[in-house]
Amino acid sequence: MKKNTLNTVRKIIDAGCRLFAQNGYSATSVDEIMKEAGYSKATFYLYFKSKETLFLHIVNEQMEERFQISMKCFRKKTLRGLLTGIEQLIQKTNKEHTTALFMEFMANSHRYPEIQKKVALLYEQWREFFVVLIEQLQKEGIVQTQIPPRVMASTMIAIFSGYNHQNHADPSINKQEQLQSIIYLLNPTIYSQIKNKIFNT
Repeated sequence: MKKNTLNTVRKIIDAGCRLFAQNGYSATSVDEIMKEAGYSKATFYLYFKSKETLFLHIVNEQMEERFQISMKCFRKKTLRGLLTGIEQLIQKTNKEHTTALFMEFMANSHRYPEIQKKVALLYEQWREFFVVLIEQLQKEGIVQTQIPPRVMASTMIAIFSGYNHQNHADPSINKQEQLQSIIYLLNPTIYSQIKNKIFNT
């Protein structure tokens, strides 16, 4: 695509992201998207067949971006690296309607099998990554072994997602509580020590 074409498509996608996050998929029209993007409605159909096509494109783009951001946050495969990565991920996913948009994907997943598969794949990618990391930390005696790695990984993701959704509804929710819960899950015996080092309490 030419640069001007890429810029136009990017503006349409960004406008769609903002409006789907703010108003929801069903309540957002092509007219509103194009008004937000600054183009005529006819321009939309040069690049997308329908609002559904745009929405599915955004799902694919956001799911891939979300996973890549996750992987960049967890560069150091240590307990401190894991907790630092989670903290960075919390900060990144609380920006620019990211959580609202993801919740809109979840709300529409029952209507679109493609979205359901994409969301399920993202969670499985996260689980696989955390399982490998947790197994490594268990071998080093840093993480408790009473809970199977896959169960622990799923629980960590659930804690992260749950707090994220709560924060979307109530911004006063403290992200440090989320990290402290995960620390305790990983190793109750070193909870106080690690918590003090990280939060300087």
